[in-house]
Amino acid sequence: MKRLNRLIINDLKINSKVIFISIAAVFVFWTLLSLGSGGVLSLSLYTFVLYVGGFVMTSRSFKELHNSEIAYHYLTLPCSNLERFLSKWVITSVGYAIALLALFLIYNVLQIVIHYILFSHGIPFINIFDPVLLRSMGTYIILHSIVFLGAVVFKRYSLLKTALFVGCLMLVFTIFTGSISFRLFSLWAPYAVQIQNVGVLVSFVLNVLWLAIAPFCWIVTFNRIKEYEIC
Repeated sequence: MKRLNRLIINDLKINSKVIFISIAAVFVFWTLLSLGSGGVLSLSLYTFVLYVGGFVMTSRSFKELHNSEIAYHYLTLPCSNLERFLSKWVITSVGYAIALLALFLIYNVLQIVIHYILFSHGIPFINIFDPVLLRSMGTYIILHSIVFLGAVVFKRYSLLKTALFVGCLMLVFTIFTGSISFRLFSLWAPYAVQIQNVGVLVSFVLNVLWLAIAPFCWIVTFNRIKEYEIC
């Protein structure tokens, strides 16, 4: 645990300048968009930065592995492959989501204080327990695993290549499931109850596949890191 903490702190120190610049950019972005909505801060502003900023940052998670000049130093750090994996995962997934939410709350408090000083009345405080917000964070964790895998597989333009690959995969999946659904509907059209049951089954299978995406991507990512060490 101590080595993992040191590894996380070391990563944050290396990228400290980028982090501070990003925080300033996010504050400016939130200010510009909240002004357009009468000063009211929307949860969609958090969600937008969560996804866009998170995916861009995640796509650069393993830049050390793809740079031959620094790969040797990174792979010889006194830590295990699991610690390498966890440090990058914590920073770009759960850590990023929670840190951004804390930043969002700080911004909201500052906005309330400034608004009260200037206009003598307050504005609503953000509800961090909003189901929409919690679902957005959960969805981000799952989608993050895909970008995380792409970051270790693709050496350059990993985010674009990952998006292209996922898009092609979804197109093939949609065509495949669509053709199967059409055939089943044609065969079972006289049996409405059976069709209803199949619909429930298909929905259940899709939910299971959705939840299985993250563990699958984590396992493949971890094994890919091990391959880099062998090389």
